[in-house]
Amino acid sequence: FNISQGVLQCAACRAEGENDIRLPMSAGTRAALRYLDSAPSSRVFSFRLAEPSLSELGQITESYLCTRLERGFSTLDFYKSLRLMAVHNPENPQ
Repeated sequence: FNISQGVLQCAACRAEGENDIRLPMSAGTRAALRYLDSAPSSRVFSFRLAEPSLSELGQITESYLCTRLERGFSTLDFYKSLRLMAVHNPENPQ
């Protein structure tokens, strides 16, 4: 996934001297992106994706949004810190 351009590209499509950031992705993530691109808004959340691909999709979409909007999201950072605490300390949720 070419973050700068917001497009899917194969390795052979990279132009010589191009410095765009690209993230590799699994076939499941690629299929999910294609679905999201063509699905009507009422069906956007109507698909299932295995956890590894779901995490990958989240990372790619977050990277794309942060690049395009040229800023981070403090609420998202806070949410991620809560999830990280829960993973590292599942016995003592606070």
